[in-house]
Amino acid sequence: CNFDLYSLKGLVPTNLAIINKDKFDAVIDVLVQMGKFPFLISDLVAVSDEGETLGNLKIAEGKFGIATVSNTIYDVILRFAGVSVTPEFAGLLNCRRYEPQGFTELISYRGTTLSPGWLFLKSGLTSVLKCLKTGYGKIITAVRSFSKYALDTVRSEIKIAKLKGFGGIVGILHPSSRQFSLPLRNRARLIVSAGLNHIAPLQELGFNPEIRVNEVFVEFSELKKVDKVY
Repeated sequence: CNFDLYSLKGLVPTNLAIINKDKFDAVIDVLVQMGKFPFLISDLVAVSDEGETLGNLKIAEGKFGIATVSNTIYDVILRFAGVSVTPEFAGLLNCRRYEPQGFTELISYRGTTLSPGWLFLKSGLTSVLKCLKTGYGKIITAVRSFSKYALDTVRSEIKIAKLKGFGGIVGILHPSSRQFSLPLRNRARLIVSAGLNHIAPLQELGFNPEIRVNEVFVEFSELKKVDKVY
């Protein structure tokens, strides 16, 4: 993955939902609504019809694919800035009046080959659409750790990313911070909304999407706002 934050060029990691074509209009309507979600990584998407290729994946007959930006874009951004980040947990974050309150569940990335965030979603534990509409709900988050000596660099890169249109940052925590009651470690932490939240309502509403997490990489130039995909 070679995305460059400063030029906005290169491949970005995505979460891909593959859905029956007869649900296209309903799916687009949901994603238009999700454009107002306050914890969105990016409001840009890439759409491919049956027979077309998205990244390196060909969309099957009778289906269409829609790719949204994964939260691992921040791993890429920080790696290019010389900061190594380590995935620690996926969590369910409880929100109240659109403000994060604390984790109700945490799954360690250690010892699992499946995406913990996808496990939360598949298990019916999320309420992303409810959070969007009412301010109350449970969303998926990712917890990354990094050297406390890189805090200034991380804050600077996140600030630039925000200016470039990226979002979803829940917190940048010093090791001494007790916010969110995470297990103690002598490392700083980045808490970011999972990119999966963007397409979570498709699962919550029963559209039964086939979801590929971080398997497909898309050129940033191919991404566009969802109301431009028609």
